[in-house]
Amino acid sequence: MEEVGGPLRILCIGLGGGSVPAFLAERLPNCEVDVVELEQAVVDVASKHMGFRSGPKLRVIVEDAAAFALRAAEQNAKEGGDGVYHAVILDA
Repeated sequence: MEEVGGPLRILCIGLGGGSVPAFLAERLPNCEVDVVELEQAVVDVASKHMGFRSGPKLRVIVEDAAAFALRAAEQNAKEGGDGVYHAVILDA
């Protein structure tokens, strides 16, 4: 497996109860997780009833995931980057 310079960046598409992205952010050292969820109501329910909490290593964006991913990839290409995320997890 190739070494990753800087933090391991993971994109989760869909929040659900938030257990998968929370697990990744808590258990993987040097990991940053972005979650893109279409519905604010899902974020509200996960926070209120499932104990989900965002934090410095776990960011939630309420937006259409396809639009978010396309914009992130285009911005990364303009900056000459070699990729925005190391892994993408679909849970929608």
